[in-house]
Amino acid sequence: MRTVALCHTLRVYTDENRGPIHVGGRRGPVAAGRPAPPLPDAQARHHGRPASVRRRYRPPHVTPTLVGRHEAALQQAVAALPRPARLAETDDENGKKTPESDSGGGRPAVEHGYMAGDVRDTDLWEALFANTSDVHLLVNAAGVTQNSLLARTTPAGIRDVLDTNLYGTVAGCRSAMRAWLRKRSTDRCIINVSSLLAVRGGYGATVYAASKAGVVGLTRALAEEGGARRIRANVVVPGYIQTDMIANRIPLKRFGSPDEVADAVAFLAKNEYANNCVLNLDGGLSAAG
Repeated sequence: MRTVALCHTLRVYTDENRGPIHVGGRRGPVAAGRPAPPLPDAQARHHGRPASVRRRYRPPHVTPTLVGRHEAALQQAVAALPRPARLAETDDENGKKTPESDSGGGRPAVEHGYMAGDVRDTDLWEALFANTSDVHLLVNAAGVTQNSLLARTTPAGIRDVLDTNLYGTVAGCRSAMRAWLRKRSTDRCIINVSSLLAVRGGYGATVYAASKAGVVGLTRALAEEGGARRIRANVVVPGYIQTDMIANRIPLKRFGSPDEVADAVAFLAKNEYANNCVLNLDGGLSAAG
């Protein structure tokens, strides 16, 4: 039995045509298809809504599940994994049932679930791993953005970005390592999601850039700490993914897609020699200066 824990954000960007969107999540309240067992403070809220979603899976094979606008990206990731797996998607972003998707093998629907909470809550992370069958892969992709000059960023805004993007990722990795070391687990993997701004910087994104640079440093250190137990740590460094930014400066002349990020995650997950990888996924933007 293999289990994938996917932590993804519920609040990141703004779509000019549709208003606020939840990248990798859904609009409105989170509704469960087959919910995970209740955990302490599992419905913790920040600014009136959950800061992240953690999904708990107990499939017979590697089976990540993702609701919302990026369902196709996870379907691609499932297809890229070495074993056929069934993706059971029970709710769309409007709370309606959606058809199940099968990546091959004709397997019966798998058990899956999710829980909403705050990535900064270390107790929630500990409870998540305590109440979940042995996790094989942890993907940390939760994050919040910043769009203000440092001089105009409030102390609360600084804490929000650093605590969510960096501390939350550290907390998730810590709980994973504690659980794996306690169980003497081997052949596990952590994949963190950073940002091109971690190495390029960006106007009005000083705190965000600092938080994502910290994620790269965290991943490199974890790769060395876990190597003896074959616990791998890698980081994806995306450029601009489906946003209204400077597309013409990208050598490929287009933005990346969530499917391409998911494909990068799947590659790092299945390649057992991939450790301490910093995988740029920016269409060549980092080389263009």
